[in-house]
Amino acid sequence: MQRLWRWVEQFIVPHATRAYTVGPALAALLEQRYGRRFEVIRNISRLTDEELPQPQPPRRLAALSCTRVP
Repeated sequence: MQRLWRWVEQFIVPHATRAYTVGPALAALLEQRYGRRFEVIRNISRLTDEELPQPQPPRRLAALSCTRVP
């Protein structure tokens, strides 16, 4: 599978007008491999305090009762 993706890289990267990747370490590796600059666009969500859901108090389980029906 790696050989397939390497072939895709070697075919596409030289012809691309812009080059992006998901992290700085991968950008450095690809820049060294292909001799061109790669911009980084992170593929993670950015959370701030306002976006975090408020914690909910623990719910109590209702007591279960079993009654036999005659």
